[in-house]
Amino acid sequence: MSPIAFAKGYPIALTEKDSTSQFTKDELGAIGTDNKILVGGTAVVSDKVAADLSIKSDARVAGADRAVTANLVSDWAKKSEGFNPANAALVGGTNGNGADSLVASALLGKSLTTLHFAGWDATNVYLKDHSAQLTGKGFVFGGTAAVSGDQVNKAQSAAQAVGSMLSASTSDDAIKKVSSLTVSSKANQGAVTYTVSVADTSATVNIGLIDADSVTTVNNAPAFKGSSLIATTLGASIESVNGAVLSSAAASGNTVKTSASAKSGTVTFTVDSVAATKVVPVIWIDKAGGTAASLDFATAPTATSPQVPSETFTLASPTRWIPEDFAGGTVGSDETVVFVNKDAKYFTTANGTYHYDDNDAYAIQATSSVPRGMDYFVSRLTVGDTLKSGSVYAPTAAQQSKFVLDNINPGVLGTLAAASATNSSILVTVPSVASTGSPTVKIYLKEGSGSTITTDDTLAATSTADADSTTAGYQVKLTGLKAGTTYSVAATQTIDGEESTISASQNLSTLQNTVPVSPSVVVSDAQASGASGNGKLSSGDIIEFTFDQAVTVDSGWSMTVRNTTSGGVTNVTLDSSNATVKQLNSGKTLQVKLTDDFPVSGNFSLDSSGSQLVQVASASGIKNDTGAYGPLFSADREIVKGSGYTAVTLDSTKLTVNSSVNATALGFGVANTSGLGSAGSYYVNVFDATTGQLLATSGRLTNTSDAHTAAANDLTLASGVSSLAAARSVKVGIVMSPSAGVQGELVALSSAISVS
Repeated sequence: MSPIAFAKGYPIALTEKDSTSQFTKDELGAIGTDNKILVGGTAVVSDKVAADLSIKSDARVAGADRAVTANLVSDWAKKSEGFNPANAALVGGTNGNGADSLVASALLGKSLTTLHFAGWDATNVYLKDHSAQLTGKGFVFGGTAAVSGDQVNKAQSAAQAVGSMLSASTSDDAIKKVSSLTVSSKANQGAVTYTVSVADTSATVNIGLIDADSVTTVNNAPAFKGSSLIATTLGASIESVNGAVLSSAAASGNTVKTSASAKSGTVTFTVDSVAATKVVPVIWIDKAGGTAASLDFATAPTATSPQVPSETFTLASPTRWIPEDFAGGTVGSDETVVFVNKDAKYFTTANGTYHYDDNDAYAIQATSSVPRGMDYFVSRLTVGDTLKSGSVYAPTAAQQSKFVLDNINPGVLGTLAAASATNSSILVTVPSVASTGSPTVKIYLKEGSGSTITTDDTLAATSTADADSTTAGYQVKLTGLKAGTTYSVAATQTIDGEESTISASQNLSTLQNTVPVSPSVVVSDAQASGASGNGKLSSGDIIEFTFDQAVTVDSGWSMTVRNTTSGGVTNVTLDSSNATVKQLNSGKTLQVKLTDDFPVSGNFSLDSSGSQLVQVASASGIKNDTGAYGPLFSADREIVKGSGYTAVTLDSTKLTVNSSVNATALGFGVANTSGLGSAGSYYVNVFDATTGQLLATSGRLTNTSDAHTAAANDLTLASGVSSLAAARSVKVGIVMSPSAGVQGELVALSSAISVS
């Protein structure tokens, strides 16, 4: 678990088998999450403990022993936490010493590498089962007393099993002419023969044909965008296996999947096609318990979420079949360019293959009267362009062809827009990216608004794939930007070496640095009696802030606190001279513990009625991860007291919102607000459901026991917000605060509501 905890900032709580300490319960309570994972079976953590900690039964990760549990944790890390399936690490697993695993956690968490116990059969079986994915780095932590050389050798052999179990080779060219249905001399000119070496001679090997466009990589391991084999109607076929003829590529019902015995240690098969296409043979061995003759995945692959197979497999070299040369003569109708090979000087369309050389004549459709040289023509030739009707093709080099090209691709990209932004990044939506030809998108920028961008400006990002499949369109993410800054940006797309004209320049902006806010504050009174006793801030008391983001604390931190309940206003400064600071919850929780009584303790008594207690007027030396300093709290930040008193609370289930929020008005009803209490001032705030940014505030709730409706004229947009339409959805919350727009205690928050 430790690598995951390091990588994701998840806290780890330790417990006894049948009981949990109050400290652990308090720490988990301070984190304030219901999303807890219990690691280990009932032999180490009982169901009673799970119930005490409110951990759901399906949230336990446990195997028959520690090695199996570690394997299950690894599966979870790779599936849900983004860990790299190509890497793996070992620590001693038979000596009962867990020190090495703790030492390893930082490195493995940083490299997103899973951790396994050496010396266990379950570990070696797991590594062998996942050997197809293990193409990256392996790590061993500890000396030979912890992990022996024999244990390392066995684990390495298991992890590298795929290399020795399956390997495919071919001596054929990667590009072949299609076989003919009518010309016997060309009936098998497209045939490609593959040989597969198989270590397990008792194995049955499966062979299938996959569309080459469905094959990609995930963390340097071959992966698939879908599990379906090519359609039998696409022309490619497995013609023979180990010398036995299955079906001709010219036959109906082409064979795209078959199985063969590996008793000789090799399997030889031939693939051919009568249609222009590109396929990749995939060879695999069914695992025990898997689906027979089907390539299995732990998670079903999709176009936007490619997956690595969970079975031993290998890929053979891809083969592209291109059509026969065009017979010659005048091109009768416009033809779309399908494939370009500039090194071999030819291109293909659905109707044939066209070769070109320096002897030919060239023109571009937009300026067809202007003759062009071959180099100019080639610089404009791209998949998706159109060979115009009226072009003339001469099939022999001695004759002159005349090509007229409509230079359609790559087209100029559309108007760029920001799909979302942070204080250091912008997710840019790029319209009109070509769907064929494997385009490369480049975004250029310059700081400041209103500039006309050229390709001489800063190249900010280069992308060959959509950066966010959950957002409509094609996205490119710009990172490393300045907070609160507007940039002029424009983009191009490049296909087959040709870069399009740059798009129109647009102004896009990052968000301002957000100051950390604390939606939850708890005051714990350590004293029970005496002059500095119960109900007064004194030595040993704790004020704990849980922020909406991680913070760091400088050595010279300080916090100004003042009384709000009696005797006027008296400010007291908390700093390292009278308090200590401890950070919890991956830096999001700041625990301030008093080491001295307040100088004027009588003026800082806590109010036992549960209304106002103390306020933080200012804070300094506390910042977020972008280096932005406070103040963390705006003026009159109110602290609501915690344990030992009746705190002001409102469960979110008591808050109902009528979904009618639009771009300029706040027309919703807040009902079931009873339970707020009579003390304090309550306001309705609107937050961005994704970023948590405060978008707008409403007037004060004057009747806390009945429904409140905020009318359109009751809305005040937050600074820098021009419209609620900037957010895709919002959340409505009730805030206890001394005045509108001032950050206060968030006591209830609705679910996300779409902006109409």
